[in-house]
Amino acid sequence: MLVMLWGTSICLGLLPVMGWNCLRDESTCSVVRPLTKNNAAILSISFLFMFALM
Repeated sequence: MLVMLWGTSICLGLLPVMGWNCLRDESTCSVVRPLTKNNAAILSISFLFMFALM
């Protein structure tokens, strides 16, 4: 089960790297290629929240 979880995480992590989030509208892409501004904000807030829980 752990291997399946890691495999799924790797596959989902590779989607933005391959340009998956920029297929429809290139204006949503940012300088940091896989992350848009909203995604980066949500990601940083969730990381800080998880860090606070630990």
